[in-house]
Amino acid sequence: MKDPSLVEFRDRLMRALREHDLDFVISIMEPDIKLSFGGEAGIEDFKKMWIKGDGPEVGQFWTKMTEVLSMGGKLETDGKQKFFTAPYTFTHFPQDLDAFESIVITGANVNVREKPNLKSRVIESLTYEVVRTTGNQEQEDWAKVVMPSGRTGYVSQRFARSPVDYRVRFSTESGRWRMVFFLAGD
Repeated sequence: MKDPSLVEFRDRLMRALREHDLDFVISIMEPDIKLSFGGEAGIEDFKKMWIKGDGPEVGQFWTKMTEVLSMGGKLETDGKQKFFTAPYTFTHFPQDLDAFESIVITGANVNVREKPNLKSRVIESLTYEVVRTTGNQEQEDWAKVVMPSGRTGYVSQRFARSPVDYRVRFSTESGRWRMVFFLAGD
């Protein structure tokens, strides 16, 4: 991030996330912020989904948004308007791969294990790579992957992220950053 206004904005937002400052978060949202591909949009839907509803996301906004922003993203400029989209696992995902059949390894020298447990033998390691998943997940904490060598193994979900997981976009005109969307899926 080389844009000083974006650096300042991101720092302020990260502080708001640590402090659970809902007023600040709402103040930076576009009134019609897109929240899903199912029609949820706007500040009231945001509150219902993330803050006071009864869905699976309630209470997780602070963690999810912090995770997304912590992974970096992409700054783009279109004339007077600027856009910042995060995380990098979405913005830099190869166009020629199927995002629903792939995951991004988010660490260096991540162990690939023969079975989905920490005591299983390490058969390979991966570093910031995109690999295919089998879609056949035997345990929630593990992703079954097909490595570039063609072998299959398991990676801890702590080091794997779907390119269609939660992502956020901000835009600005005249120096004020606004949240345009925060959603997952396709």
